[in-house]
Amino acid sequence: MTAPSPRPLDARAAWALPVAVLALSTVSVGALAAAPGRPDAMAAVYPPWWSPARAAASAATAGDLQAVGGSATILVVRSDRPGLGGRLRESGALFLIDSRLASFCLTPAEKDPA
Repeated sequence: MTAPSPRPLDARAAWALPVAVLALSTVSVGALAAAPGRPDAMAAVYPPWWSPARAAASAATAGDLQAVGGSATILVVRSDRPGLGGRLRESGALFLIDSRLASFCLTPAEKDPA
């Protein structure tokens, strides 16, 4: 006696998981990018195809660089001048992350204990 062969998935079932993952990712990025909690410090995510030097130079036009994330195009920036988020977006940032959540992007040596 042989075991019954598994039923092939129909097209809708095969796409369900990838679509669910995409939807969850989109919602997560939207929630993080919505409104950073601290107006004087935030992490800016620059295009991954930019060089680290280009991303750092762009971020430096908006404020003081504080840390570099796990990817060299994720940069934590602080500024006492109002409008940091707008300046970061104008400098090319794809989206902004609340600086309190940015610690998840930093390597352990870069995390600020404060």
